[in-house]
Amino acid sequence: MNKSNSPLLSAVCDLVNQKLQKKHLAGEQQYVAIADVDSRTSQIVNIQSLELSDLPSRASYIARKGDVVTALAGASTGTPKHASAIIKGEHDGIIVSSGFALLRPTIIDSYQLLGFLRSEFFLRQVFRLRTGHAIPAVAHAELMDIRVPPLDNPIWKDWARRIKELDTRAENLFKYADSIRIDSESI
Repeated sequence: MNKSNSPLLSAVCDLVNQKLQKKHLAGEQQYVAIADVDSRTSQIVNIQSLELSDLPSRASYIARKGDVVTALAGASTGTPKHASAIIKGEHDGIIVSSGFALLRPTIIDSYQLLGFLRSEFFLRQVFRLRTGHAIPAVAHAELMDIRVPPLDNPIWKDWARRIKELDTRAENLFKYADSIRIDSESI
């Protein structure tokens, strides 16, 4: 990839690193940690509602619709269980953990970026960059220096198509699962 002058991740998205200012918030806040993202579906499957005073110290960034989060720390980082997800409209303004890199696509869309973050191409590079024994992690700067395929490569369109399909199927599955919950009064 170095020989072919493939662009860096920083060429296709920005790293949002403006830390959360708790003094500008009040009341209950929605918070997402790495464990709240299902790595199989790339969906946020749990949202913690916490009072401002109960937010963990790792509650670091406010995510906006279209942003993409990807794990930077933990045993699954750089493996097929690596957690990444798109921030959807209903999650706009949610607070995310410092265990994530918060990425804002610039010249590609969120689906293309998530497709890349789920690819073996990305995961191999991340796995190679991990440091630390107890809790492996990747630095923000190293993440942004990861190589991406050339932007004219048709893989970007394929990734977007496949992620949109995954997203639709996951949403439908979650709706179906919610619809068949058994009402305790009928028992």
